[in-house]
Amino acid sequence: MVNCLSKALDQVNMNINQLDCIIINLVWPGNILYEEVIAIVQQLNIVCPVIPVNLGTSGGMTALELGWSQFSNAKYRQVAVLASCNYAHRFSAEDPVSSLLSDGAACAILGYDSGISLVHSKTIQTYDYDPLIFIDNHFESIKGSGRSIFSKLPKTIFNSCYQLCRDVGKDISDIRYFHIYDPTSWVAEVAAKVLHVSEDKILTLFDKYGGLGPAQNFFALIELNTSSDLFPEDLIILFGFGPSSTSTSFLLSWR
Repeated sequence: MVNCLSKALDQVNMNINQLDCIIINLVWPGNILYEEVIAIVQQLNIVCPVIPVNLGTSGGMTALELGWSQFSNAKYRQVAVLASCNYAHRFSAEDPVSSLLSDGAACAILGYDSGISLVHSKTIQTYDYDPLIFIDNHFESIKGSGRSIFSKLPKTIFNSCYQLCRDVGKDISDIRYFHIYDPTSWVAEVAAKVLHVSEDKILTLFDKYGGLGPAQNFFALIELNTSSDLFPEDLIILFGFGPSSTSTSFLLSWR
């Protein structure tokens, strides 16, 4: 996470002392997040407020929403939002689940300069999903939870994206690309079907990175930033999701 934040600041020709606030999300519960935050603050000599977010796989988009809300303070000009996961910390190499997962971190620097514009966000609850119960380095009830996700996720995708568009007077057909949080290979096809869009409008990262937890949507922005198929004013939706938690969608305008 230190390298990620440092490189992001280098890319925009900033130093750590120019940040007004930092939002940090890490996927795993317990004390890991707070230990990491303390280590980062000490290593980089950070003096601005640092806000930790611990909300599972939906935490990256929640962190982005919190970062955006910091600009309600007129004194804030630059905010860093960092999303990361450390799946390797929890799964042994012999565990079959580990083959579907990756470690990684990504950082977005929010400010008033030219760049991608955050237009609107929408958060809905996912309390009706079966929770993933994590006990002694394995998921205790992943099979039942998997069925719950498979049956309910399509409706959550539709409701989140539709309500987001409706709030700003847009239609699903106005969106150039969607990134729907895709921890498995079937999500892109399901998303295209429920949104009634062609599958080439759904940016999928699973085949390239595996599951990146809350950092997945941020990696999607990196992929989109290298695309030659986006033009000014194109609209993009990022959809983040956590079972028994929340789902947050962001509407972005390309610059």
